[in-house]
Amino acid sequence: MPLRMKLLELIQNPESRRLSTSDSALFVALLISSFVLVWVTVTGKVEEWLYVAYLTAWVVQSQGSKQAALQHYKARKAAKDKEPEKTDGAEKSDE
Repeated sequence: MPLRMKLLELIQNPESRRLSTSDSALFVALLISSFVLVWVTVTGKVEEWLYVAYLTAWVVQSQGSKQAALQHYKARKAAKDKEPEKTDGAEKSDE
């Protein structure tokens, strides 16, 4: 699989295969912040707080994203559990 296709998978919605605005923005932010960190390291102007800030920002974002996905999953599951079970009119038997 070409590299271009692999990169597109990072910013596409897996269900609809359309570009995701939030994933695209996150990907661009990752590229820019990584470039800045590498640039200040190469030029010798890096300070340790930049590494801490970089790692903290991406860990917090990752954990926040996981929490949001978990809450979304729980909400969908709760809504699904509240729906009455649809049958075709025939009663189920346990025999």
